[in-house]
Amino acid sequence: MFSLLILDQLLVVCPVYNEEGRIGKVLDGIQKLTDNVIVINDGSTDKSLLEIEIHQVKVISHQFNWGKGCAIRTGMDYFLSSGFDYVLFMDGDGQHKPEDIPAFISQLEKEEADLVIGSRFDDNKWKTTMPFSRKFSNLMSRFGLWLLYNGFTVKDPQNGFRVYRKRLVKCLSFYPHKYETEMEILILSYLMNFRVVNIPIESLYSENQSSKFSLLYDTWTIPNVMLKLFFSYRPWLLRSNNKKLGFRAKKQEESMLNYAVNNLPKYIIPS
Repeated sequence: MFSLLILDQLLVVCPVYNEEGRIGKVLDGIQKLTDNVIVINDGSTDKSLLEIEIHQVKVISHQFNWGKGCAIRTGMDYFLSSGFDYVLFMDGDGQHKPEDIPAFISQLEKEEADLVIGSRFDDNKWKTTMPFSRKFSNLMSRFGLWLLYNGFTVKDPQNGFRVYRKRLVKCLSFYPHKYETEMEILILSYLMNFRVVNIPIESLYSENQSSKFSLLYDTWTIPNVMLKLFFSYRPWLLRSNNKKLGFRAKKQEESMLNYAVNNLPKYIIPS
C-alpha cells in the first residue's frame, strides 16, 4: 500500500516533444491519481500542445527543441521552486504506465531511497519489444557503470521513469542536453552517496512509433559523459561514505548557486 501523504507531496513531470495522439492518454492516466502534474513542452511542432491544454495542466514550453536533458532541468527547477517534496519523471510518449506510480511511491518508502528508477529488464519481454538501439546502448551503459564506478549497478540506467527526493535534486548540478543527462544524474547520485534502487516495470512500445533515440549520436554521447565524469571526479577516491558526503556538500553549494543564477528574475538582489 502506497502512502497517500507522499502522493500529496509528489509532483509529476512529463517531458514532451511531438507526442500528438499519445500525451493525452498519458495525462488521463496521471490525473486519475493526482492533479499535481506539469508538462515540459520541448518545442513540439505537432498538436501535442492542444492535447495538453485540453487537460488543463500547467505547461512550460521551450521555444525550440533543446533536448530531453533541458526539459529535465526545466522540470527540476520548477520543482525546486514549488512546495513539493518528491518529483516523478515519466515520458509523455505512452511507454510508461501511470498506474505504476503507486509502486514507485511504495518502493521509495520501503527502501528509504533517494532515487527509484524503473527497470525493463526483469522479464524477457524487452528482448522482442525494445528497439535494437536501446538494447545495445542500455547494456553497454550498464556494463560501463559497473566497470568505471566501483561496481555501481543499475539494471536499466537509461530509463526515464524515476522518482526523486528533494534532498537529492537540491544537490544536482549538471549540464543539460539530451539523453546523456539521465546518465549524468545517476552517476552524480552515486558519487554523492544517495540511495538508488530499481523497480520492475513494463514499457509499452508501439510498432508505428519512431524512437527519438539516435543509435549514432546518443550511443556515443552517453559513454562520453561516463568517461568525462570518471576523469573529472575520480570515483576510486570517493569510495568511503565520508568522502561521498563531502562531495555531496560541495555539489549542493554549486547546484544552488547555479539555480540562483539561472532564475535571477525570481530573486531580489540586495544593493
